[in-house]
Amino acid sequence: MHRACFTGHRSEKLQQTETVIRRMLERERLKATDSGISVFLSGMARGVDIRAAQIVLRLRSAGRDVKLICACPYPGFERTWSRDWQRQYRDVLAADLVKYISPEYSPACFRLRNE
Repeated sequence: MHRACFTGHRSEKLQQTETVIRRMLERERLKATDSGISVFLSGMARGVDIRAAQIVLRLRSAGRDVKLICACPYPGFERTWSRDWQRQYRDVLAADLVKYISPEYSPACFRLRNE
């Protein structure tokens, strides 16, 4: 089974508008699904990770046969974020599978998530 992973910069580091970012992510998702990929992984960071996961969930809601796996570094990873980002994070946890890489923060949890 082929899978695609989304990763990228945080929104504040991108030099494009949210609209442009979403269009770019949608183009990449289309390429992936056109090549037979139906399982997507998100590292659940603010920015590209969550935006891409939202696109996959919208496809799934529209009846497309796609799956989303969330690879969260540890429970509570999002607790220092703004309320809006926390809400988006929680909404994306409606994924097909949510995996917490570590039971709590550790210096290695992000490296392990990326692997």
